[in-house]
Amino acid sequence: MRRLFFLLVWTAIFAAGSAWTPVRADELYIVRDISVDVSDISAVTARQKAIQEAQILGFYRLLRRITLKEDRSKLPRLSFEDIQPMINSIEIEYEKTSSTRYIASITVSFIQDALRDFFSGSDIGFLEVSPPTTLVLPLYFDETGWSLWRDSNPWWNAWRDLNPNLLSIPYLLPLADLEDRLILPADAIDDISRLDRLEQLAQRYEVDRILLARIRPDNSQVDVDVSIYKILTENFKARHFAQFNFVTTNMNKAVTDITTQIENNWKKQSIQIQDAPSTFRLRANFKNIQEWTKMRKQLETAPYIRTLQIEEINVRNAWLQLGFNGKGKTLVDGLRRNGFLVSQENSIWTLRLLESSP
Repeated sequence: MRRLFFLLVWTAIFAAGSAWTPVRADELYIVRDISVDVSDISAVTARQKAIQEAQILGFYRLLRRITLKEDRSKLPRLSFEDIQPMINSIEIEYEKTSSTRYIASITVSFIQDALRDFFSGSDIGFLEVSPPTTLVLPLYFDETGWSLWRDSNPWWNAWRDLNPNLLSIPYLLPLADLEDRLILPADAIDDISRLDRLEQLAQRYEVDRILLARIRPDNSQVDVDVSIYKILTENFKARHFAQFNFVTTNMNKAVTDITTQIENNWKKQSIQIQDAPSTFRLRANFKNIQEWTKMRKQLETAPYIRTLQIEEINVRNAWLQLGFNGKGKTLVDGLRRNGFLVSQENSIWTLRLLESSP
């Protein structure tokens, strides 16, 4: 009977974990699906140890997500007592107990200001700007040609098996439903890079980028070609952003190689050492005091903005200095993904709420 109980437990955990649920851009400091399995003298003791273990596992998964690989060897090993002040909340998504065993799936969220304190004084930076949500279109080539929506697409399955909790960038797979197939029918796969089709998909899924990942198996190797399209959030217009190709041994490794390269490039552009903040000067335009109040609140609560200084203000605009960690381009991208329209005219950067733009 006990063997059957644990079989049912593990079946439920496997089924719950098999869904491809990406980390959203606004959940950068939330680590989900932390699986724990602890046995002890009692279920109560096992539960206490498991929850403590989940917080430690969550912290190191978070570090992997928000730091550069080459910096991780510099990080100290921390005890639970060191990690606990950085924890914001704990949520148990699923749990099962026996008389001496506790099994659970746990979510742990962390406090950004506490992480800043942890990294302060070191030469290690961490991500503070929300990453670009990316829609993946995995195209597979065989004797019948290119395919995307076909059920037998093994390249799609390789992306579906990706573990999103270890990544900083949220990757989405399309639903592959009727609407997707109308936007991009099978006979249009060869011409998939037509911008109007990509823009329709971007608008449907509200993503910042689209990743076209083409793969050609060839005997003992696979040829991979990747194109990335950047989406302007104010009008969902797409433009070609980057491209690279390589040869590897199998599809799962291809997924790892693609995400590793994209993540490393993103982090190198976005991470800045804590004790060397940048400033960005711009003019905020608004229609009335209510709109300015909303704009200011959104800026003050944006996690990537360290300081907000108002240099001057009148009834229609305000000159602002934004303090942040990272590069100016990264800040602009972050503002655009958080409901602002940012533009540059005659060397002057202007900011307004997207919903109030003409």
